[in-house]
Parts: sequence; structure tokens; C-alpha cells
Amino acid sequence: MVSNKLKKVCAMGLSASMVIATLANIAPVKAASIDYNLALKDAVTFYDANKCGKDAGEDNAFSWRGACHTTDGKDVGLDLSGGYHDCGDHVKFGITQGYAASVLAWSYYSYKDSFAKSGSEEKMLQTLKHFCDYFMKCHPNSNVFYYQLGDGNQDHAYWDAPEKQGSRQTMFKVGGGDKGADVCGEAAAALAMVSMTYPDSAYASKCLDYAKSLYKLGKANEGCSQGQSFYTSSSFKDDMAWAAVWLNKATGDSSYISDAKSYLADKNGPHTDEWTMCWDNMWIPADLMMYEITKDSSYKSAVEHNLDAWYNSIPKTPGGMVYLNQWGCLRYAAAQSMVAIEYYGLTKDAKAKSFATKQINYILGDNPNNFSFIVGYGSKYPKHPHHRAANGYTYADSGNLREAKNLLLGALVGGPSTFGDNYNDNAQDYTASEVGIDYNAGFVGAVAGLIADGAISTPVVQPSVAPSVKPSVAPSVKPSVAPSVKPSVAPSVKPSVVPSVKPSVAPSKAPSGEVTGSVVPKVSANITTGGQVNCSFNITSAGKDAVDLSKLTIRLNYTRSGNAAQTLTCDNAGLQLNVAPYYTSLTSDVKAAFGNGYVDITFDTAQTIATGAGSLALGCRMYQSDWSNYSDFTDGGVQVFYDGQLVG
Repeated sequence: MVSNKLKKVCAMGLSASMVIATLANIAPVKAASIDYNLALKDAVTFYDANKCGKDAGEDNAFSWRGACHTTDGKDVGLDLSGGYHDCGDHVKFGITQGYAASVLAWSYYSYKDSFAKSGSEEKMLQTLKHFCDYFMKCHPNSNVFYYQLGDGNQDHAYWDAPEKQGSRQTMFKVGGGDKGADVCGEAAAALAMVSMTYPDSAYASKCLDYAKSLYKLGKANEGCSQGQSFYTSSSFKDDMAWAAVWLNKATGDSSYISDAKSYLADKNGPHTDEWTMCWDNMWIPADLMMYEITKDSSYKSAVEHNLDAWYNSIPKTPGGMVYLNQWGCLRYAAAQSMVAIEYYGLTKDAKAKSFATKQINYILGDNPNNFSFIVGYGSKYPKHPHHRAANGYTYADSGNLREAKNLLLGALVGGPSTFGDNYNDNAQDYTASEVGIDYNAGFVGAVAGLIADGAISTPVVQPSVAPSVKPSVAPSVKPSVAPSVKPSVAPSVKPSVVPSVKPSVAPSKAPSGEVTGSVVPKVSANITTGGQVNCSFNITSAGKDAVDLSKLTIRLNYTRSGNAAQTLTCDNAGLQLNVAPYYTSLTSDVKAAFGNGYVDITFDTAQTIATGAGSLALGCRMYQSDWSNYSDFTDGGVQVFYDGQLVG
């Protein structure tokens, strides 16, 4: 079970510490009005801002967007233009595109009438087709599926319009010995759903052909995709189960249900989980659909176990937002709201509907600050979303931190990056202000479900199966670019890969003292304890001289039961500066050493942080090396050492 979120702020040296208002004694004020129809229309419109390809400017709601990355795929002899940029950057990642497309398609499948009622149906169909067109381009024959366009490290060093960015590399594919059943499964699920809802029957049949072919490719290449450490999948089985349930619905073929049962099976029945629907976790949506299809109560129990954790175990802010994780906390609240409203549609469990209503209303302004987290919705909303195209400036003269020149209508920002209800409207704080195609997907589904009161509006359609569409031209060039290490966007729930950071040297006790010089490091920490320990740190400087990261040690103290070996893995370490080099990944430079009741985190880098120049966002996971859950783990506080001296 997920236990309490513990928020700590350690201010080193000067007394200027970060103050987070808890608002514990302030009663939430009801927003003036909640307009679900408008919110849904805006949220669907957002996808036009991240549209990519030769036709990105066509039928685009935003005049400041146009054709971009028109030569994608040229290095492998293909036209792989199209699809969607990931977040505030311009990379086309396979796992988030597949996830976003499948969740949007699920939304439209379930609540088609809501899109018609809100005036967003035409745009929704355009969006789904743009996703599907791209997936089909990336699957030019039955043996390959290209899923990442653009090097994330190079992309993050660029801050300007996507239309100006130019050519880039084809990074990864499935096939020819390269695994990636997770990305195949997500794309197959999206295509299968669109095959049942798209009004053009010929196009619908084509989508189904490609869905079946991608699913087959996934089965032949079971394993997880790559993502340069931006996105590290913990499993492919949830994604393949998700594809299987929708292929069963689209075809009536019971073999897909057999596959789904196998993929979802744990020792004692269907997989149970306490996280939520996201790019790395489709367990609960797959369980939910299996219950709908089979009426097997064990799948219902798995969903109820998940909902119970969200009702009772995951901490709530004073304003009522369920706070799962500091990086993009609202995407999780929105996604779980979609899960809840889908469950309500099946069971009429009023508690599930109430949960979804409260979380979505919070996002739309029913919170202590009467602040809407959807750009352009309401009178108070984010003005500095972390989004290159909307920002309209460059890194020069800190233009990336200015108020956005263009309105990023309908975008859901990440939300409060420290536990509580206060939001930092700052493009540099990307854990709070970044937006994403995956962020909006769950929000779209939840709002559509609330408009429909959970009533499913789309009948199951069995399209006629046209001859398989399998282009026979094989790509002539195999991508050879090796991934560079880069921070992941969100921590994995249950890591299944060998951790990259292992204890190396035993720490030495540093003497206690005060910072008396001109170097003043500041470290804020958020620690979540449970089966594993999630740690998020933000490191800045408050002194005259820059903080030398090689001299900094962050110590997490704790007690626990048992003596199993432990591992600390760094998921992300991104140095975001206002001056050149602007963005630097330090993920591979983070080291860990365990002592008796503590772990020391250090940095093998010559990078420095000057006061006012930026910050280092660090995300780590600590867990027992045999993957067993911690028992009686107690957080004992964070200490900070600089050059061997205790400073906070």
C-alpha cells in the first residue's frame, strides 16, 4: 500500500528557506462555475499544439503552428512524418504516443455523445486519425515498428519553434532483435478502438488490419522499449493485455481473451496495483475491461483494490487533491478520475463518481486558490507553461522563462510540485508547469465520462475485415544511434530492469557545522514511503559563489525491519539553467552509498549552480534488491553536507 507523503524542506546556510503554504485552515471556495463541455472542447483542442508533420498546420486551431519535422524517417528511407510531440519538447516517443492515443480512443469509444455535445467531435476524430496515420506509417511491413523520432538530449538543448528545428534521427524500432511489445501493444489498442468508431468503414478496416499486425509483432518481440531513460517501461504485459481486450472487442476472437488472462495473471489471480493509469501502467484499465467482457469478479476485485488505495491510502492536499507523485501530480489525479468514472459506468458505485467529480473540479478551479490548472480555462490559469512552441522565445536572455507569447489552450499543467495546493507558475519548474499528450488524455476521458454520467454511448461494431495492409518495402537503413542517458519523465512503479545506480563506497561521517563561507546550497526534498521509497529533490544556490555539485552530499536517514540488500536508482537528474548550456542531464553522474541507517547521494560531475541561474531536479527510487517490499520503513530525515561539512 502507498503510505503517507512526507514533505520536507531543508534550507542550508542563509535563513531564506522555501515556504510552502499548507492552507490547512482555509476552506476551499467553490469555483464560480464548472463547464465540462467547454473544458472538454479545450482539452481536445490542445493536441493541435503538439501536432507534428507536413500537415501539422492544416485544420490546426493554433495559428502559430505549422509544418515541422517534414523529413522525419529520411535516414531510414521512409516518410515517418506526422504524429505528436511529447510534452513541451519535440521528440516523438513511442510509449506516450501509444498511451495517449489509446486513452483518447477509449474516451471516444465510451463517451462519443459527450464529444458531440461539447462540439469537439470533429477535432477528436481529426486527432485520432492523425495518431493512427502515424502509427501505420511507422509499421511499413509486418516485421518492424519505428517508435522514436528525435534524440531527447539534443532536443532538450533546443528552445525554439518546432518549425525551425530541422532534421533529426530515427532512434528506435521494434523488430530485427529489438524488443518493444509495450509500444506495439499501446498502438495496437488505439488502432483497434478506432476501427470500431471511425465513420469511414474502409479506414476503420485498415486500422484493424494494422492493429492485428502490430499485436503479432509485439508477441514476437516481447520485452520493453527504449526511451533514452526519459521513459523506462517496467513491463510490457499490461500493454499487451490492453491491446488484447480491444482486439477481442473489435474481432470477437476469444483467443485474445486467453492472451489477456495470461498477461494479467499473478500468483493469486489478476494483477493488482495501487498506482494509476499512465504511460507505464495499464494494469487497472485492462482489469476493468476484462471485468466488463468476462464478468469475472476477480478482475472487479483488482479494480476495487486500486480504488480503495486512492480513496484511503494516498495522501490528499488540504484542498482535496489526491497527491500521488510530485512530477505531474494532476495527470495522475485526472487519469484515476477516468478509471473511476469508467468503473462507475459499469457498477453505478456513487463513491467512484464522487471521487472523479471532486478531482476534476479541483483541476478546473474548485480549490483553495480558485485557480484553474487548464490553460485558458477560467479567469486564473497558468501563464508560463513549459512548452517551446507556446512560449515563442528562445533561451537567449532567459526568454524561456517569460510569459508565453501564445495561448496553449486546453493544456493541463503538471500541478503543485511540492505537496500542497500552491502552484509555481514558472516554466523552469517543469515538474509543475510542463504539459504533455499523456497528461491531457486521462483528463479528456474523465470529463467526457462526467458529461455522460458514465453511460457508454458507443455500440460494439464489428467491421468487415479487408485484405491486410502490409507494405512490402523494407527500410534500407537500420537506426544505429545508441541512446544517451536522460531523465525519465515519471518514476517507474515496479522497476524490472537492472538498476543503474548501485552502492559503491561506504560513506564517511562528516562533522557537523554551519556554512560560514559564500557557498550556500539549498535542497528541498519530497519523500514517499511504501513498498519502495520515492525521493524527489530540488537543488539550488542561495550564496555568493556557485555550488559545486561534486562537493554536495544528500543523506537520507531511515530505519527499517530486516537486512535485505538495497539499491538506489536515479530515474532523472536534470540541470536546468538560465544560461548556457541551459539543460544538462546528470542522471549517469548520480552515485549512492549505503551506510548503517542511511544512504548518501553524491554527484560525479564538475557542474555548478550559481544563485539565480537555475536548479537541479533529482528523482530517485530506493528499494530492496530482491524486490520485496519494505517492512516498517520510517523516514528519518534528510541531511545535507557540503565539502564534508554538515550544512542542513
